[in-house]
Amino acid sequence: MKEKVRTFQLVDHYTELTIISDLRHRKLEGHELLARGRDHEEWRQKQLRGELETVRTDKLFHSSFSKGSHLPSSQGSGYDSRTGISAVVSGVAGIGKTTMVQKIVHDWATGKIYPHFHFVFVFKFRDLNRFHDRATLSRLIVEQYPYLRDVLGELWKHPETLLFIFDGLDELRAKIDFADSRRDTEPQRRCTHPEFCCKLSDIVYSLIQKKLLPGCSVLVTSRPTALHLLAKAQVSVWA
Repeated sequence: MKEKVRTFQLVDHYTELTIISDLRHRKLEGHELLARGRDHEEWRQKQLRGELETVRTDKLFHSSFSKGSHLPSSQGSGYDSRTGISAVVSGVAGIGKTTMVQKIVHDWATGKIYPHFHFVFVFKFRDLNRFHDRATLSRLIVEQYPYLRDVLGELWKHPETLLFIFDGLDELRAKIDFADSRRDTEPQRRCTHPEFCCKLSDIVYSLIQKKLLPGCSVLVTSRPTALHLLAKAQVSVWA
């Protein structure tokens, strides 16, 4: 007997996002499902009172929260979205983070959202773990998008048109320490050009901190268990 195959529209399988301005300061206590369940109930009440903003995937990089009013004071209120936006989307396993990434890419590729991005690069941290030694950002892109090999030089000239998506931070084996200032002073750890050979963690760090291709935008997805890695990162939007 032939098994009946059911098909679903991608639009039916993504998670509505709620912008949470204080997510980075939340410590995960106990099982992540129970802990986030308690948080979500609190956030739901705040949302009903109009204290939180719900944002669709097509507005993630246009949210009013990305203008700087909800950034830590150390980053100031003069945030300019033209310099690129770094966003973090967190959720427990199976909630739909990867499906959300697929929807963003699909809607962008079909011209529905984010026309100012000319290229969207998607990487899974699980797959990037194979880079045990140093690599260049150019190599990461060429291995996944070989047809772009001959135009990378032109892409780097317009970083504001680039969006990098890194899915599954909790699956990254290398350590990313955004509080380690030595990354900015030690020559062997500085990653300021796509052709510089760096550790994978330094490439991701430099993109988010706007040391590499300043002006580009970055989206990182993660389970709550790995959010502490981004506590000191220059993130514009937390969802």
